[in-house]
Amino acid sequence: MERLFYYLDKAIELIEPYDIIQSKWDTRDIRYIEAFGRYVRFRVNGESTELLSKSIREFEYLTKKYDFYRIHKSYIVNLKWVNKVTMINNKRRCLVKIEDKELPVSYRRIPDFQKCYNDYCRKRARFI
Repeated sequence: MERLFYYLDKAIELIEPYDIIQSKWDTRDIRYIEAFGRYVRFRVNGESTELLSKSIREFEYLTKKYDFYRIHKSYIVNLKWVNKVTMINNKRRCLVKIEDKELPVSYRRIPDFQKCYNDYCRKRARFI
């Protein structure tokens, strides 16, 4: 019985971040999610939200279906709001600009990010 309660608690922990996103904000308005250790802060409509005591990993899985991509250990970006992608130092460094903030892309995530962003842009071009 104790084991059952353990797994029920784990299931609730997985559902809770989804409820936070759905109940507080429209996912289309979230610009990016920024991590501060075991806390996250959302950037929504140009404003920062309060700190939430959840890890960024918990939100990474939930946001994938909404065209979000984790570019760095501290950032998940909404591809809809990417204004500019800048490659620096012979493609060894990449910055993503959203609103007035430039966010770094982790070196090991650059190739996957480029593919994901290109696919997103192609997908959007079909619907315009």
